[in-house]
Amino acid sequence: ISIIFSQFHGLTTLALYMEKHTLPFNATKSLKNHLFITDLDGTLLRENALLSTFAIEQLNLMIEQGLPFTAATARSITSVKEVLKGLELKLPVICSNGAYIADWNTGQHRFVNGLSKPYDRELLQLVKDCGFEPFMGTYDGETDHLFFGSNRNIGTQWYADDRKRAEDRRLQVDVELEIALEHQILSMNIYCENAKSSKKK
Repeated sequence: ISIIFSQFHGLTTLALYMEKHTLPFNATKSLKNHLFITDLDGTLLRENALLSTFAIEQLNLMIEQGLPFTAATARSITSVKEVLKGLELKLPVICSNGAYIADWNTGQHRFVNGLSKPYDRELLQLVKDCGFEPFMGTYDGETDHLFFGSNRNIGTQWYADDRKRAEDRRLQVDVELEIALEHQILSMNIYCENAKSSKKK
């Protein structure tokens, strides 16, 4: 199977590919040995970290016609659903840089590859020794969580406020981060003073 990772930038790459194949698009003939996977930030998404109406319409049309298409991103499935709202994906999404694969419709984790013990505890201590507290994305076997302590700076406050505005149910602040070590660790995100430029959630 050919797996095509591509920077679409307005679907240009995908459009060029489609032009070389017979239309109407027939996945069984032209793409049965291909899988299209795209990054999101700086790739498929616009500068405002959203999809254009045109992109949503065209991607949904191609997916309906059989295009095997999904995303691989540093974002959580919660955040992916926010920025890809309106997209009708049929395949699972690769989240947190491959830490887990989630069902698009239900958010259920089909595969989890969390940070191994004891490296999770060692990494957390290393981050703390550097004067930071990370946002820790975890999975307890049923539910995702996003833990943060109380050592705030401009970047972490911005991110916490962003998650609150998004009504992110995972978010739990002012907690002892060692609690997170009881779960599978999916991500540790460190935000500094200029974190406002980051769009990964």
